[in-house]
Amino acid sequence: MTDLERLYEETHVLAMHYHWSEPQILALPRSKRQRYLALIARQHPASGAEA
Repeated sequence: MTDLERLYEETHVLAMHYHWSEPQILALPRSKRQRYLALIARQHPASGAEA
């Protein structure tokens, strides 16, 4: 998966779970996005939110 594809996937998962807009998600540092994705993955293992 390319970096751009990964960014789209991260944005998609975060938007679905937190209902944040794309600009809000992209404004987060990558490390913070990864933390939120890890939380989602722990609570919803089938979500595809791998950190």
